[in-house]
Amino acid sequence: MRKTQSRGARLAAIGLGLTTALSLGLAGPAAAQQQRVAVVDPTVLSGNPTCDDVPDGFVGDVNLAPKDATGIPVTSDDGTLTGTLDINLSDDGRTLERFDFHGQLVAGVVLVKGGRDTNAYDYRPNGMASDEQLVAPDSDPHINHIRFCFIPSNGS
Repeated sequence: MRKTQSRGARLAAIGLGLTTALSLGLAGPAAAQQQRVAVVDPTVLSGNPTCDDVPDGFVGDVNLAPKDATGIPVTSDDGTLTGTLDINLSDDGRTLERFDFHGQLVAGVVLVKGGRDTNAYDYRPNGMASDEQLVAPDSDPHINHIRFCFIPSNGS
């Protein structure tokens, strides 16, 4: 005699299997990539905005070419706050895999430009010392440049 499971028991078993596969990385790269996203959702801005185009006074900014770099010096416009910035990009140039601020400054807004448009990642009011998986808008997913509009860290 064949024993049958209830629909609820079958769904629970499927859910457990999927959870196990995801945690072990067995569900493929697409599932793993979906788990890593930026802390905030971007807003698409047209053109090539600067920090002056985004309201709420920043204390400085730096515009960078899309390449890995560590220890990039950052200083407030008045010279009183300092720090460094590390960035890591994907090999295909489509993703800012991670940024890390060290010191007295953090990201208020990060502008990721690709093609005609820019994704604005807004971390205000408190700012963000690090984030990962930032991308340019879908219109042209290759990153042309990245602008960090920084604000004082809470510890400054």
